Amino acid sequence: MAIKIHTSNPIDRSIQLALGALKIQKKAFHITSENMANAHNIAPPGQKPYQKKVIIVTENPRARSGEESQKMQVKFMPSPGKKVYDPGHPYADKNGYKTVSDINSTQEMVNALSYKENIDRFTLLHQMAYGIKKQDLDLLAEK
Repeated sequence: MAIKIHTSNPIDRSIQLALGALKIQKKAFHITSENMANAHNIAPPGQKPYQKKVIIVTENPRARSGEESQKMQVKFMPSPGKKVYDPGHPYADKNGYKTVSDINSTQEMVNALSYKENIDRFTLLHQMAYGIKKQDLDLLAEK
């Protein structure tokens, strides 16, 4: 997913940057939710457990109007998982260990709360920039 800036007008640029940041935070929140939902998955013998997903954002600070200012990718964080001794589990290996995802549920919850706060901030920023634009247009209409 790429975020494009279509204007050089500072107010419109602020609106578009806030919307771009909002899209990134919403996607990150969604990915974190997937990680939390799969944190306790157990891998069948010979398979890897659920791999944590992360968002990678690259920026182009020299982006001009119509060019991509940010690019977002979802990547997997490779991990062998962790071994947990549970000899009675059907997925346990011959030594009694099962392989589980090594996602830290607490850290994912902290990430989700952080993304939620950022979503609120960027929503407010967008509303403020849009309000300024509306006031400018109202002033122009009065002339």
